Amino acid sequence: MEFVSRDSLVEEITGIKKDDMAWDSAKQTIANIDNALRKISSYNDTIGIPDFNKDSYIKRMSVIYNDFNLRSVIYKLGRGEKLSKEEDLLLLNFAKEYADNPILYKIYNKREESILAEELTIKFDEIHSDITNLMMLTDGLIYEHRLRIAECLREDILELIEVYETQIQVEQEATKKLMDMINRHIDRDVKEYKEKNNYPIKIKR
Repeated sequence: MEFVSRDSLVEEITGIKKDDMAWDSAKQTIANIDNALRKISSYNDTIGIPDFNKDSYIKRMSVIYNDFNLRSVIYKLGRGEKLSKEEDLLLLNFAKEYADNPILYKIYNKREESILAEELTIKFDEIHSDITNLMMLTDGLIYEHRLRIAECLREDILELIEVYETQIQVEQEATKKLMDMINRHIDRDVKEYKEKNNYPIKIKR
């Protein structure tokens, strides 16, 4: 297997020529990114970049080099620091965009769904908390007034629910059609990838 050095790819990654004053700085930045990636990934090659992976490496490194926010997230991960939800999603979007195979893409997609589900749970908790706080404001009022406020609030909520239910049904139908199409494509790509790379076939019992 042939390898190329990381430094030999600096110009292709950054567009900065070796005789340019900024080349040393660019070389160091690429080294920093590469070292951070090695800490969080399974590739620990110390010889260089495999020649067959050179184009993919240049493409990914160029994106990271030119995206300050993404670069900061890579550095943060390399230091072993916990990412915020926004940083996690940014990294996942990058990983999905440049996933080497559909199996990885599916894994990244599931992780993204999990993060967004956590955010949804937080929103539900906030709605519940807002309603509870509102009812707590009625402390000190006579029972009939508190009851009437609760009844009016419920009526208003039910009216809104009815409106949203109609919108949700329309969106669910459109989303189901879209997701069915996406999943068919992903399943097809996974199957083709497994066949191409000689994955063992599971026999159904």
